[in-house]
Amino acid sequence: MEQDWLVGINHYLNGRHAKIQANFVRKNIGSRAPGFLGGSRSLFLLNWQTAF
Repeated sequence: MEQDWLVGINHYLNGRHAKIQANFVRKNIGSRAPGFLGGSRSLFLLNWQTAF
């Protein structure tokens, strides 16, 4: 069994034409999941988005 937890925040720059997005992901992978030995992983993602 796999459980995922996600926490994120958005910050808009220059009106609404640019955005910075930060996300933290925590994955808990059970020992019975096919192809995995089980365990946990953490990810920090940072995205930049612009619109014209």
